[in-house]
Amino acid sequence: MVEYSYETSRLDEVLEQVRAKLTEPAGSDGAAPTRVSSVALVLHSSERELFLCQVGMSRLSLKSIVRDEGVRRFLSRLVGECVDLADWGARLDFLATYMAEQIDGGLLAKELEQMLNCQVRSELRLEFEELEKIIDLA
Repeated sequence: MVEYSYETSRLDEVLEQVRAKLTEPAGSDGAAPTRVSSVALVLHSSERELFLCQVGMSRLSLKSIVRDEGVRRFLSRLVGECVDLADWGARLDFLATYMAEQIDGGLLAKELEQMLNCQVRSELRLEFEELEKIIDLA
């Protein structure tokens, strides 16, 4: 599990924290991260956007995946460098997000699937089993 401060973090710093966490067992600087079958993000959200970082006002929405190169680059690198795209179950999950039950949530997931070449899931609830997995990985 990677925790970061929304108020003070930048997207590149968040990505480096994820890479470091996935490289941790090997313990060597500059090593490629272990690729995982899925990455789950738990973010604050509104009906139309997910809040990634306050620094740079980085938000994920239908507009930002078209207009914000930084958000596109962050997601592309996160999936491209950390997710095992050869795994048939490879996916990016957005959990406990209000946006999941809104029209924009489904449309955003479909756009991201095309952009990232992996499944994208958005869920309103964070199920107990998923929470257990997150805690066990911490």
